[in-house]
Order: sequence, then structure tokens, then C-alpha cells
Amino acid sequence: MSAINRFNNTLFKYSAFGEHNYFLSNLNKMGVVQERILRKIIVTNEDSLIGKERDFGNLSSPDVFRKKFPVTDYSWYDEYIRRIMKNEDGVLTKERVRILEPTSGTTGGSKLIPYTRSLKKEFTRSVSVWLYDIYRHFPGLLKLSHYWQIS
Repeated sequence: MSAINRFNNTLFKYSAFGEHNYFLSNLNKMGVVQERILRKIIVTNEDSLIGKERDFGNLSSPDVFRKKFPVTDYSWYDEYIRRIMKNEDGVLTKERVRILEPTSGTTGGSKLIPYTRSLKKEFTRSVSVWLYDIYRHFPGLLKLSHYWQIS
């Protein structure tokens, strides 16, 4: 089994090489990267319900975004989550919600997080960077079987 584990883990490690390098090459410009990601989210979702309510089409900068969309807590999203639970599309995102994923409830009860293909992709990208770094620093792990759970 060790040869199969080594092969699979090595294959994964090298598939994550590009993400790892992208992350390292952008460490000194995280503000620029975050602004680019925010802009993409805004443009992609300006026709969603929340995008129309918060006028995403006229959010010209992160500062304007912060003013129109201040920090909120989960209860602020209750009505939106209820609408998604009734299978309404285009509520918080134009992308289809694949599942409402329950949280562990460590901060006061379980909450439902709208899980989309894009969110899964972002999780996979960040985990890939982390796992690549682990395999690089601890190459003996390549031959072992793993189970990873992140919450």
C-alpha cells in the first residue's frame, strides 16, 4: 500500500506546485490580490438579490464596499438563508448553491453556509498550498495514508 500512497500523494503534491508558487509570489502584495478577488465577486454577483439591494454595480473601490456593506453577524443573513432553503436562486450569489453546509456550532449554535462550486474551488486552492508545504517539509508523509478534515 505504501507505493500506492506515495504515488498518489506525490501526484497531488506536484499538482499543487503551481498554487503554492502563486501564493508565495503574491505574499508581498496581498492587498492587491484581495482587491482583485473582491472585484471579481462583486462583478459576478451584481445581479444577485443582495447585489441589487447593495448596488454592487456601483461599488468602485474596497472603501465604498465597506461603507455600503459593513461587517455583519450571521443573524443579518437569516432571511437570505431561508430563501435559499426554499430553493430560490440568485439570492446571495448568482452561482447555484450546491448545499447549505452546517457549521460545527462552536460559536453559538450551528449555522448554514451556502456552499457553491467557487467556494469549494477556493478551499481546494488554499488546502493545496498548505498540503504542498507539509509534503515539502515532511517528505516521509508521502508514503502514508491520510485523512484530512478542516473546519
